[in-house]
Amino acid sequence: MINTLLFDLDNTLIDRNNAMELYLRDLLSKFHFSSEILEQEITTIMQKDDWGYLNRTEFCTWLLDRHRQISVHKKIKKINEYIFINKMFQSIPTYIRPDFETMALLSKLKKKYKLVLATNGGSETQRLKLARATLNKLFDKNDIYISSEMGFEKPDKAFFNSIIFSLKANPNEVIMIGDHPLNDIHGAALCGIKTCWISKGRQFPTSYSPPSIIIQHLNEIEAWTQHSI
Repeated sequence: MINTLLFDLDNTLIDRNNAMELYLRDLLSKFHFSSEILEQEITTIMQKDDWGYLNRTEFCTWLLDRHRQISVHKKIKKINEYIFINKMFQSIPTYIRPDFETMALLSKLKKKYKLVLATNGGSETQRLKLARATLNKLFDKNDIYISSEMGFEKPDKAFFNSIIFSLKANPNEVIMIGDHPLNDIHGAALCGIKTCWISKGRQFPTSYSPPSIIIQHLNEIEAWTQHSI
C-alpha cells in the first residue's frame, strides 16, 4: 500500500509555464512589438524553453543572445548579462498565483498520505515559488527536498535514495508524481519507486522506464488514489 506521495513542483503543483509566459510579456513589452510579432516572439521563446526542460545554461545563453539582437535592432541600451539572467530567475516566481483547487486537493490527500516535495532548482527560487503558491503550508518543513540543498538532482538515483533514506520509507510504499518523463518518472523508477506521470496530452517517450500510471491532470489523483492505492 502507498503511504507517501512525492510531488514535483514546476508544472505539477504550480503552472510554471504560465508564470514564464507572463514574465515574457512584461519583459518584451518595452520593445513595443506589434501584437502579432509579440505573440510570435513569445511562442518562439516558450518553444525553446520546452517546459523548462532545456538545460538552463543553454536556454539562458540563447535567450540572452536573442535579447541582445532585439536590443540592438530596437536601439535599447544593452543590459548586463549577470543582471539579465538573475533578474529572470528572481522574477518568474513572482508571477505564480495560488491555485485553490490544488490546495484543496493536497489538503484532502494530507489526511491519508504523507506529502513530500521533491524538486530540482535553486533553494531561494523554489521556496519563493512555494510561498507564492501558498503551498509551503501544506508540506512539513522537513518534507521539502530541493536539489540545490541536497547536492543531488533528479534524475540521479542519489536524489531519490537520499529522500527514501531520510523518510525511513520503503520504496514500494512511495509514489513519485510529476510531469517530467526523465527527471520525475525514469529516475524514480530506477530506485524502485512507483510513478505517476501527468501527461497533459503528451505521449510518454519509449526510451524511458514507463510510469506506473498516467493521468492527464493533477486533479485526477484523488479519484485514482481512492481506487488504486
